Parts: sequence; structure tokens; C-alpha cells
Amino acid sequence: MLNKSNKLEKQYLKNITDEIIRYEKETGKNINNIAIYYDKKKDKTFCDFKNNTFTIKSLYTSYAKYDAIIYYLNKKLNIVNKERKYEQYFKQNNWNQFSKKQLIFEEDTLHLCVY
Repeated sequence: MLNKSNKLEKQYLKNITDEIIRYEKETGKNINNIAIYYDKKKDKTFCDFKNNTFTIKSLYTSYAKYDAIIYYLNKKLNIVNKERKYEQYFKQNNWNQFSKKQLIFEEDTLHLCVY
């Protein structure tokens, strides 16, 4: 279970960083800021694994969510406050897998929803 959870998280973070890189290449703008949101259900683990310290999503935790993105992106990002309009949008959704709709790029800021 732990190995599968780690693989899912690595792929999830790769999907996010790939989208950041794509945005930067297409727009010429660099992402320097990030705000992290949660969807309606706020799942702590992938695939409904038992919730424990070994299977919890890094992006779900307050202590590791930014470090995980920074590690895979290999770049420091500033943490910015959530915006109400995006918080409301994301809370209307309940994803169970990665979707590009979980990322909203606004100039140099990424608004990211953790499913």
C-alpha cells in the first residue's frame, strides 16, 4: 500500500509540475507564487487508502504541502493567501483524480486545488 501511495503521489506531483512548466513556456511568465486549496471532499489519501502517516498525501498536510511542490519543481515558490473566488470554485468540485481544472494560473501565481 505504501509503495502504491508513493507512486501515485509522485505521478500527481509530476502532473502538477508539468503543467507549471507548460504554462511558463507558453506564456513566458514565471510562476513565483502558489496558493493551495482543497475540493469539497478533502481526501487525505489516494484511492481511499487507510488514513495513516504513511499514506497521507503530502499536499494535504500543513507541514509538507509546499515542500513537496518545491522539491518536484526544483524551484522556490512564495506562499500566498487564498482568494475567496477560487476557494468557492474549488469547493464546488469533488475530484477523485488529477484534472487540469485543479490548476488556475493567474500571471505569476498558481492557484492549486488538492483533490
